[in-house]
Amino acid sequence: MARDLSDRALRYVQQIGARHIYVYLPQIPQYTKHGFLTPEDLASTRKQVERFGLRISGFHLDSRAYANLLLGLDGWEKELDDICRTIAAMGSGGVTLLLFNLLVSRVLRDKLSRELPGHYIDPNGRGGVGLQSYDDARASAVTDDPAGKVTASEMWERITRFQKRCVPAAEQARVRLSLHPDDPPVARFWGAEQVLNSVAGLDRYLSIVPSAYSGITLCQGTLQEAGIDAVAFARRFGKRGKIFEAELRGVRGRLPKYHETFMDDGDIDLVPLLRALKDVGYEGMIQVGHVPRFPDDPDRAVANAWSVAYIKGMLAAIQ
Repeated sequence: MARDLSDRALRYVQQIGARHIYVYLPQIPQYTKHGFLTPEDLASTRKQVERFGLRISGFHLDSRAYANLLLGLDGWEKELDDICRTIAAMGSGGVTLLLFNLLVSRVLRDKLSRELPGHYIDPNGRGGVGLQSYDDARASAVTDDPAGKVTASEMWERITRFQKRCVPAAEQARVRLSLHPDDPPVARFWGAEQVLNSVAGLDRYLSIVPSAYSGITLCQGTLQEAGIDAVAFARRFGKRGKIFEAELRGVRGRLPKYHETFMDDGDIDLVPLLRALKDVGYEGMIQVGHVPRFPDDPDRAVANAWSVAYIKGMLAAIQ
């Protein structure tokens, strides 16, 4: 996902052999100013990206777009109206995938400028690289609940508001909405119940407003960390045409503690998952997620390039 639309950053994406990108919406200045994307903003962003032979395959909402909704505060109606304006602009501009999560924790992180509880960098990865890691014992030690106690029923009410307002707008614009499962995939995190971290929860989410334009992101790392079989998941939801985006990472361990590492250093072989996606007809992007941190590479350019090359190699192997 592109969080930098400078010439230097886009040239780097071109150099490492990627052809499509997702754009994080706050990288577009006018989006941040107005709170929604306009057709004009989309056209200018597309022009900038296409100068480097790249294509925008989707946009990614930021947590501020639905902060009031997820925190149960006034103003959520306008938030959803603005998201629908973004969806309409995407449809008219030919970018037909919107990525998002519905995580209270990400809203709190961004509003409070605090680190997510339980997350840390383990410096003991292969050759001394830093690994993004999670320890549920550390998370449980954080006892404040900045959003209060958010129950499962409250979460479902807020999720339902999102679906009932945004899915019809997506159908009209022919834009697909791709939900990322709850990460970390624990039952309660930072005071909020999390209901989108299981097959049953995601099935329920998709049933709120059944639509060909409502689907999910297959985040193999999140599934693996939850103990869910990613291959079976791909076949179950892929056969229904509900996988709109896929994200890969290497993972060692599972809840209550895990480390995110190189894709050739995780606990599972990723090739069978790619084969399963191919078998169910998935034709979307494969996104790199949570790469290791080299001490001398603060922008993670080396790790991202390594990861893209590894994915391209696996894809070539299954063709």
